[in-house]
Amino acid sequence: MVNLFGFNISFRDITIASLIIGIIGVLIGLVSWRFPRRISSNENKRSKKEIITLKDDIKALESEIGLKIYLDRMISAVSKVFDPFSKGVKLMKEHRWDTAILELEKSIKEAEGRRLVSLYNVVGVCYYAKGKVDLAIKYLYRSVDFAKDCRDMKGEKAVNDNIHSIYTDKEFLSRVLKSVKRF
Repeated sequence: MVNLFGFNISFRDITIASLIIGIIGVLIGLVSWRFPRRISSNENKRSKKEIITLKDDIKALESEIGLKIYLDRMISAVSKVFDPFSKGVKLMKEHRWDTAILELEKSIKEAEGRRLVSLYNVVGVCYYAKGKVDLAIKYLYRSVDFAKDCRDMKGEKAVNDNIHSIYTDKEFLSRVLKSVKRF
């Protein structure tokens, strides 16, 4: 028996309490490991105006080019992924495709997971707008591969819709037919 703060406690009680506290600690550790909290960082916070402007730019580009720009999870990306992406979209709006692609490639180097679905799709859209259909298709198929790996069905559908739009584009089909007639 031990007298602790005026209470008589046996060693058996101390051992049982220690085991219970230890088990609770292990459970808290497992839950924290399995379900990590998202630590809000000022770095990832975007102003509403910045997000609205980006979304408006993307809508304008989609209607101009005729392909979808899949945005999933890009807004919550860390700055080293989001900033080049955002700059790339602004450059796309100015029709500066090569510079936009360079910015988007910077973002690709830092991104992972579902964000790669979005980024490869946007680079594919750039190449399509630039008239380089073969490179556009290459990037779009790469985006589909990432979507399948991440089980991102919305992303896969959006990118497959873009591929379908390219293959059914009348101007693209007429160029293919002209090149086939040459042989």
